[in-house]
Amino acid sequence: MNRILNRCNLFLFKPTNSSVLDSFFIFGYNQSGIRSDSPMRLNTMLKTIEWEAFFWLAGLIYLIFVDPCATGGFTFCPFHNLGITFCPGCGLGRSISFFYRGEILNSFRTHPLGIASFILISYRIIELLIKTNRNFNKIKEINYGKHS
Repeated sequence: MNRILNRCNLFLFKPTNSSVLDSFFIFGYNQSGIRSDSPMRLNTMLKTIEWEAFFWLAGLIYLIFVDPCATGGFTFCPFHNLGITFCPGCGLGRSISFFYRGEILNSFRTHPLGIASFILISYRIIELLIKTNRNFNKIKEINYGKHS
């Protein structure tokens, strides 16, 4: 079993008696099958993640399940909650929701910048995920050395 773990270069979790975030070390196995002496802490890994990408992604996934034709209900819009009728951002979510359903004309009628917003948010998510991958690879390279 140990040889299989060494060959596959898998990560193992080892609990310690320190705080919750420091309670896991992630050890890697190098090419020769020897466990690395410099563990990567879980909190170090969490710092490499660009959390903004997950919030944008959660918002876009939420808009898949929202009915764009529904009226009323709760809104996050501070202008609407204060009773102000005009808001430059109102309708963006509904517009993206129409866009998901392939109703391009309704999407544009709801908010002209809805499709552009969807494209920009998608680009930002991809950009942040690439940055997260780079950060993780840098930390891995610092801890375990460069593998060819």
